[in-house]
Amino acid sequence: MAICSECGKALAMDTSCENCRTDGPSVKQIVFKPTIFPPKYKQSFNWTWPHILSVVLFLLIGIHFYRVNAVTSTAAGDTSVFKSTNGTIVDGQIVVAAEDYLSFKMDFNRRVTVKGWFATGTSNKRIECLLLNKNAFELWKNGKEFNSVARTGFLPSGKMEHVVEPNTYFLIFSNQKPGEPEKAFETFFEIK
Repeated sequence: MAICSECGKALAMDTSCENCRTDGPSVKQIVFKPTIFPPKYKQSFNWTWPHILSVVLFLLIGIHFYRVNAVTSTAAGDTSVFKSTNGTIVDGQIVVAAEDYLSFKMDFNRRVTVKGWFATGTSNKRIECLLLNKNAFELWKNGKEFNSVARTGFLPSGKMEHVVEPNTYFLIFSNQKPGEPEKAFETFFEIK
């Protein structure tokens, strides 16, 4: 291929330009050379199936790790939930408001023993401790007849140890007698 030196029009080899009527000697020849990349550039874009599968597998593991460890928010006022099958449920001093109760929700996936104690420190302060399953808890809250898993009655101190099957349970500290003031007491309950 050639280009006319006067007007810049592309011409076939050894022809004269019809635009500016110039002969072949004033026409200069252009040779096009393709750009050749060195071998290292060609190999950098060459993905093999093992590389692709490794990247996809890594991404899937990352997504799964994120989903498993995602933090869920709980609304204010929810009871504490223990999904573990061993460890401490409550330890230390707690306060139950006047004519109210405090509950701890527990979800078990195997048979466990719920064991613990409470003590108000004086015979004038009495608290009831109950261990109820989910259905009994709803009946108890609504003032209906219920069957408890374990119950101490209103006492200044008490102990509880009971084996429970996999299910949802509530450990309750009740101060619901009419006219009772707020009560603070020591307690320790654990799952074994």
